[in-house]
Amino acid sequence: MNLRRAIVGFFAFGNGRDDGGFDSDKVNSSDTAYALGVPDGTISLASLAANIPMADFGGENRAERQPLIPLAIAAKTTVEAAVAGWYFYQMPTKEKAWCGYCITGALANFGIAALSLVEAKRAWKNLKK
Repeated sequence: MNLRRAIVGFFAFGNGRDDGGFDSDKVNSSDTAYALGVPDGTISLASLAANIPMADFGGENRAERQPLIPLAIAAKTTVEAAVAGWYFYQMPTKEKAWCGYCITGALANFGIAALSLVEAKRAWKNLKK
């Protein structure tokens, strides 16, 4: 087993074999994963990392003082959750395999979007005042 495969196996629960439908190598090297010319995991990681400074941007009461910030963040995270849902759908239907890392990433995107929508709801109310 080479180093790349060991790393992928550690993080994605896959090792190139069909383990009950889990084949992270297959999913991560598919045409779907490279639709934009680079691995989708790289794009996803960069996008998730961008959420960290965005979470602090505008301060504690930004929904009241700067409501457009939470609304923009909610739009970003909702689009990411929709894309994650599309990828989640692709695993069993097109790729016929599951990727543990991809499932974890999708769940993270769904959770982040849900949390951002709570603040966006408060921001929307303040924007309408």
